[in-house]
Order: sequence, then structure tokens, then C-alpha cells
Amino acid sequence: GEIPTINKRETFRILKESFHKNGDDLRAVEYSMREKSAIFGMISKKILTNKWNHFWNYPHYLFELFSLFLNKISNNNRNSYLQGFIFTISIGSLFFTLSVNSLPDYQFDWNPSNWYMENFGKYFFNFLNPTHRLNMFDELQPTNWTYFWQTLGMDCIKQSKHLEN
Repeated sequence: GEIPTINKRETFRILKESFHKNGDDLRAVEYSMREKSAIFGMISKKILTNKWNHFWNYPHYLFELFSLFLNKISNNNRNSYLQGFIFTISIGSLFFTLSVNSLPDYQFDWNPSNWYMENFGKYFFNFLNPTHRLNMFDELQPTNWTYFWQTLGMDCIKQSKHLEN
């Protein structure tokens, strides 16, 4: 017969903890991945079959699914450091671009040869640091939107580091 999803999740959780206690972190990560996949299936099934205890649990389930989805695309549930690196660079690039475009002296241009910014590397790599100062663009006369995109980008980069837990 088919094992109920709740039993699969619990089995994967027990195996994950057992391997972790024995110091076999590679196998623990494998079962952590399987556990998260089972949780995703459980929540998806609850949403699709409308089996939640109360209507107000619905947003909670959606946020759980979103968190599991981000965990999957950010680092494949702690299974791919390269994917984590690419995700961090991509998210950082997106929010850095939005921050720079909100500065009064810079505007987006479809022609890459016009994308000149003095000290680009300094600003970009400083931006990727999740603990960078919000006043890093102060000499470029930032707007409120610059601070908004910077803060949102910092939070996304920080969360991408925490998603693997």
C-alpha cells in the first residue's frame, strides 16, 4: 500500500535526526530534502482539498509553501552550494539594479555600453554583504526608493542565507 504523507514526513525527520546525531551530515541533508518535499506535498494537498481547520490558516499555508519553494530554488534544500551562490548573485543583482535606478543621476538603458557607474565593483560587492550600511549610496544623493530597494534586497539576501535551516 501507499504510505500516508504524514508518516513519510515523520520517517524522514527521524532518519534525518538519526544521521545528524551520528555525524553523517550528507545523509542528514538527503533526508532533510525528502522531509521538505513531503511537507510541501502535505501542505499542497491541504490547500487543494480545502482541508484546513480555519480560513485564517490559509495564508499561513501559502507562506509555508512559498518558503519551501524559495528553499528549493535558493540552494536545493542545502544540497547545492553553486545554486546558492547563483541565487545570491541573482537576487543581489536585481535589487542592486533597482537601487541604482532609483538614484537621481542613473537611469536604466537597454544599451549595456551605457551602464557605466564609477566604483561599480565597490558598490556591488558592498551591496551583496547582508550587513552593509544603508548609507552606502549617500554621496550619490539617494531617494526614498533607494533605501526601500536596499532594505528589501538586504532582507532577501539575509533570508537566502537562513532558508537552509
